[in-house]
Amino acid sequence: MIPLPPLDGSGALPLLLDEELARRYTNIVHHARFGFIGLLIAWRLFGALYRPVRLFALNLLYPGAGYH
Repeated sequence: MIPLPPLDGSGALPLLLDEELARRYTNIVHHARFGFIGLLIAWRLFGALYRPVRLFALNLLYPGAGYH
């Protein structure tokens, strides 16, 4: 997903919600500050999660290589 509305995927969730929840969700998501806060959180989480996930995938793909 690309973090630019409408390409960020935020429009897909209201399709699964009832009308009232979809309206409330849309009102919350369309505030710019929430999008910016989400980008900051994703940026911080990516650094913490990328290395363990990458090492897990490498060790799963190449079991005898012993990546650390």
